[in-house]
Amino acid sequence: DNNVSVNNGSSDIWVIKIDENGALIWERNFGGSSFEDAKKIISTQNGFYVVGSSRSTDFDVQKNNGNKDVWIIKIDENGNLQNQFSFGGSNLEEGNSITELENGTLIVVGESWSSDFDFSENKGFSDGFISVLKNR
Repeated sequence: DNNVSVNNGSSDIWVIKIDENGALIWERNFGGSSFEDAKKIISTQNGFYVVGSSRSTDFDVQKNNGNKDVWIIKIDENGNLQNQFSFGGSNLEEGNSITELENGTLIVVGESWSSDFDFSENKGFSDGFISVLKNR
């Protein structure tokens, strides 16, 4: 209701654009029927990247390897979904920050509790990770 036009499930990522006076220009909702959260948004030359995590496998989320995976969405300057991708293992993963290099390579940092699928080893409770993603 009010400013949130849609909700796909338990918790979605809600992105808004406001003007210099705080008036809403647009708002968009991204996620699936389970739980999504966002940790960081960055501006690019032609839109934005948002990084967080997802437990869903439906609506905007196409893949999940387990409990919670790192989820990255790319939206254009009008808030329209351009691309999305996720990675993780069978346990919990969190994407905490993202940056884009001049050549378009993405650097993602976060935490992983998994030792399978996209994470080959876990050395204890929660491991930090740095992922380099090209051509996204």
